[in-house]
Amino acid sequence: MPLHIVCCAYNEAKAIGDLFTQIGILAKDIPVTLTFVDDGSTDASADIITRTQPTYKTVLLRNLHNQGLGASLRKALAQAIKSCTDTDAIATLDADMTHPPQMLATMLRRMAQDGCDIVIGSRFTGAGSGESGVPAIRRCCAAIARTIFRLRFRPIASIGDPTTGLRCYKASILKKLLKADGSLDLSSQGFAIQLEILLKLCDSGATVTEV
Repeated sequence: MPLHIVCCAYNEAKAIGDLFTQIGILAKDIPVTLTFVDDGSTDASADIITRTQPTYKTVLLRNLHNQGLGASLRKALAQAIKSCTDTDAIATLDADMTHPPQMLATMLRRMAQDGCDIVIGSRFTGAGSGESGVPAIRRCCAAIARTIFRLRFRPIASIGDPTTGLRCYKASILKKLLKADGSLDLSSQGFAIQLEILLKLCDSGATVTEV
């Protein structure tokens, strides 16, 4: 199954080289295309991505100023969807290496085995579990968001890690978010966009599993 990986980067020059190394290992067995949004980085993030473009099928989009995860992820997903067929998969992960790229192979296998629309790489189950390397403020915000999520959105409260960005989607299910102008029907800012995507796709009938 062809895989389109989406990353949003802000001042991640120190991590991007390792990220490309891990994706390169993955790409030996899986056809991989990359879509990066450089969200107004002031370091060498964009330069590193540009130098790597000849090695991988990479699209680099740039925000002149930092716009945050919500705006960047909307832009990146809309771009990836344009180059996908319905049978492709689209994965999201953080550019800072807090999400292990090698997990994507496991997630793709689970998607094929279960036939589910979304596979979440949970921080609380299986081989990808744990929050090592994640800043304390992000762990705290994620914990609060999970609690609010379970209280407010009981129909999908069984999802153990609804705020993580390590996900694989069937391209066909993400296309349900497309508007007529080619943008996505999403409006949340920051990390709240992860919840919005999940809620809207589950409302449309998407099936979810975690690994």
